[in-house]
Amino acid sequence: GCLHNSPARRPEAVEILTQVSRVAAQFPPSSQNKVELLRQVTSLRADTERLQREHEAEIQSLRSDAERLQQGYRSYRADTERLQREYLVEIQSLRANTQRLQQEHEAQITTMRADAQRLQQANRSDVERLQHG
Repeated sequence: GCLHNSPARRPEAVEILTQVSRVAAQFPPSSQNKVELLRQVTSLRADTERLQREHEAEIQSLRSDAERLQQGYRSYRADTERLQREYLVEIQSLRANTQRLQQEHEAQITTMRADAQRLQQANRSDVERLQHG
């Protein structure tokens, strides 16, 4: 049934039909000729069915390959998106830690400056007391 579907195969079909007519003209109907024609028809039918099975198997194989590729791509995309999310979370966490450390550092510096000033003042008043004492 497949031969007449494809436009590219129509000339082949016409040629086959022409050959069949020629053969029919050469071999007038007799029981021996009928047996030979039946044998040829059966053989052609078997070839056609075999080709169709191979064709369907090939199409099925291509379909499953395509499906595997699509699944691979989907899984790759999911992995990429997951990694991006994890990466973003990590970056945000690092930023927060850096900010916290900076604030702690600045607080420590402020405390140390205040301590240094207090010590300077204490030293000054000690020196003054010693000088005037």
